Amino acid sequence: MENLSLMLLLSIIIPMIMALFIFDKRSKTNMIFMMLGIVSCFFCGEINGLLYNVMPLGMQDFTVNVTPVVEEIAKAYPIFLYAFLFKPSKKKIYESAIIIGIGFSILENSYMIANNSENVSLMLALVRGFGAGMMHGITTFAVGFGITFIYTKKKLFIAGSFAMMCVAITYHSIYNDLVQSSYSMAGFIMPVITFIAMMVINKLKKLEIVGKSVSEEMNP
Repeated sequence: MENLSLMLLLSIIIPMIMALFIFDKRSKTNMIFMMLGIVSCFFCGEINGLLYNVMPLGMQDFTVNVTPVVEEIAKAYPIFLYAFLFKPSKKKIYESAIIIGIGFSILENSYMIANNSENVSLMLALVRGFGAGMMHGITTFAVGFGITFIYTKKKLFIAGSFAMMCVAITYHSIYNDLVQSSYSMAGFIMPVITFIAMMVINKLKKLEIVGKSVSEEMNP
């Protein structure tokens, strides 16, 4: 379908723009980052299309070696700007990073399902939601997590930024490679396992902080 990605972009983004007029400041910030993720997905689709037409690579090689680089740079750019221009708290950086990844996956999944309407199924929707949806959130979160360690340390900016992008791109590349291989289910499960591990670690850290606070109160 001609201009399918543009039609999906407009149909999703216009209601979100309207919502900005009634949301409070915090909700507006989250909505703006989700919109940035959606818009970055649209432009990545256009850029990837142009690159695919000029590069001598098959689809799998292209999605493993080129697509992750383009998409992770596009998703990370707003987070870098937000961190270095506004100096927000670590929590806000984490939230904004994940929201951009979620926004990206909303348009990507919508396009994938709409473009394959003849073969669409509930299973495909679930796989795309839990697989690609979580993958984009996790890789962008990894960049946001790394930024919290370097955006106040100029000496670490170049090396730290490169390292963070390498982690995100490598994870994305592994995911794309697995889902197109005979181990596709392992690829779809990988982000779910990573997400669960992140939640467990976060919960344990919170319990550790609470435990220290209680111990300090009991033994002043």
